[in-house]
Amino acid sequence: MSGSVSRRYGIVLAIGLALGGHPQGCEDAGRMAEPFRYLTGEEGYRPPAQGDVTFYQTNGPLGGGSVQTLAEGPDGVVYAGTFGNGIYTKPAGGDRWRPSEDGPDDRFLLTLTAMPDGVVLAGTVRGGIFRSEDGGRRWTAVNEGLGNTQVLAILRDPRSGTLYAGTGSGVFKSLDEGRRWTPSNRGLEMTLSRSLALGPDGTLYTGTGGNGLFASHDNGAVWQPLNEGLRDDLGLRENFVRVLTVDRLGVLYAGSFGGGVFKTTDEGRHWVSINEGLTNTSIRGLVVGPDALYVGTGEGVFTSSDGGARWESISQGMPDTNVQSLLLGTNGVLYAGTGSGVVERSPSGSWRSSERGMLFPSVAAVLVDPKRGLFAGTRSAGLFRSKDAGETWVPFNDGLPSPTIRALARDAQGVQYAATRETVYRADWTISRWVADGEGLQGAPAALLAGPDRLYAATSTGLFERANGTSTWARAALDGDETAVRAVISDRRGAVYAATQTGVFRRATVTDRWGPLATGPMDGVLGLAAGQALYAWTAATISRAVEDRKGTQWREIGSGLPKGLEVAGLAVDVVAGRDVVLAATTGGIWWNDREGGEWKPAQGRLPAIPFRTVLAAESGFTVAGSEEHGVFVGVNLVPGRRKFGLF
Repeated sequence: MSGSVSRRYGIVLAIGLALGGHPQGCEDAGRMAEPFRYLTGEEGYRPPAQGDVTFYQTNGPLGGGSVQTLAEGPDGVVYAGTFGNGIYTKPAGGDRWRPSEDGPDDRFLLTLTAMPDGVVLAGTVRGGIFRSEDGGRRWTAVNEGLGNTQVLAILRDPRSGTLYAGTGSGVFKSLDEGRRWTPSNRGLEMTLSRSLALGPDGTLYTGTGGNGLFASHDNGAVWQPLNEGLRDDLGLRENFVRVLTVDRLGVLYAGSFGGGVFKTTDEGRHWVSINEGLTNTSIRGLVVGPDALYVGTGEGVFTSSDGGARWESISQGMPDTNVQSLLLGTNGVLYAGTGSGVVERSPSGSWRSSERGMLFPSVAAVLVDPKRGLFAGTRSAGLFRSKDAGETWVPFNDGLPSPTIRALARDAQGVQYAATRETVYRADWTISRWVADGEGLQGAPAALLAGPDRLYAATSTGLFERANGTSTWARAALDGDETAVRAVISDRRGAVYAATQTGVFRRATVTDRWGPLATGPMDGVLGLAAGQALYAWTAATISRAVEDRKGTQWREIGSGLPKGLEVAGLAVDVVAGRDVVLAATTGGIWWNDREGGEWKPAQGRLPAIPFRTVLAAESGFTVAGSEEHGVFVGVNLVPGRRKFGLF
């Protein structure tokens, strides 16, 4: 077997063992390599480095998804509403999207509207309307009086401040900034209102899903159909009006489901089709610029400088032409929400992907299960699972009401657990969903530990435990009943450690009492890891527990990390009787096997990006969750690692 082949087989073998594979020899290399062909067969692939730790980026999990709606606030913040992954925001001049972690409860967005005072309203598929007053960080439902909670359009009348909402059963309006809604439906009862627009004379327009277009001249009290000439190229009436917009002269434009763009210069009494130059007539976005019109279609973006008489494609260079929404920013940037995220066109005419923070959700927890595969818990997009070593990822969120996953664990019986901000859930594979499993648990969970005979949960109010086979959590007696516990870990001898704000506590066996292990320079511990020794970390440093005549002391081993890096996670892989410590930091993954001194960066296509968590599984297999590049898998081949006779 050649050197390059044997090294490639080495990573496959190591990962295969960690995932439950049991190869017998080189004759099984092809079978074992199959799940990782997407990595080893990639152009530019390099085998894992001997004497080092090497990582490879998997294909997910992917967040973001189809961006159905875009809006811009008065401060230049851009909001993107996705279909299934909530809302993302990007500050003016920024290049990174940030997810909204606190709502909306319905993560399937249909429309966003930003008001002059900075308040943002979001319309969803099932949850109605949500309101944010803090730049999209927190959202609250505002559905009082709303007769239908499928909300497809929201419009504000700048003259009066009145809000209008297009729903699955017509239009509703609010006179108090969306706190209470009343029907405004006469002539529209049980009609899906898909889009809304306001003319300069105060005329309200709504495009419907099935009944064409309607107008109201009395602030929505009564609606009348306006469909004369609203016919596609085959002469068929166009009943589905997706988008509406009005220019400063009062010309009204309507984008339809399959009939292209229509225009009226007489307030909707007569419509004309304006599709010359369009190669796709499924209109998903329609905006008016200072000098041109723009439409988003299933085949990219088109523009017209003559009021729609002729359209020209400006899609060359677009990374994704499956447009779902359009926004022309005050900075002159054209934003296109697509089936895979957001792309931007600069005023100079060049397109680029705008995916940082959106394409890959922030991965806060990872889990390797020999039978079920890889699991990734994210901060804002829920939980994902891969059954093919990371080549494909699928959401696994049934039963999980929260999109924020803080910790994952697997007990001795092979049961998986997930901690959200609210409680702990257990995977029930008989129904393929998560079920609440937090009876007796108090506080917000921060960490989970599955020991050989019991499960532990560190929460904002203390440490809780329960024996395997039982269903009720009980509080562990630490330093006070309401002490927040940030981390819990066990060592190779079965002792359990818990980190609080005041120090680290230890219990040697289940029958022993908890007692302080050490205090001093490691106050404010954020996490723990264990191998041959115990390790604790804060954002600024990493320390190792050592025994001397005075008892247990902390010795700093993180001073060799590059200046300015912050530690976010720690794992320990024991190799030939010594610890290889892996640190997830704001500048990549670093490792050390010398109990201090210089730290080395992990090898591979591993950008110096923020990582949030790292896990050392069996046989040198490692998994890391990053801030904006998904999950990485790797192998530890530091000196002393068993080579399986293949190197």
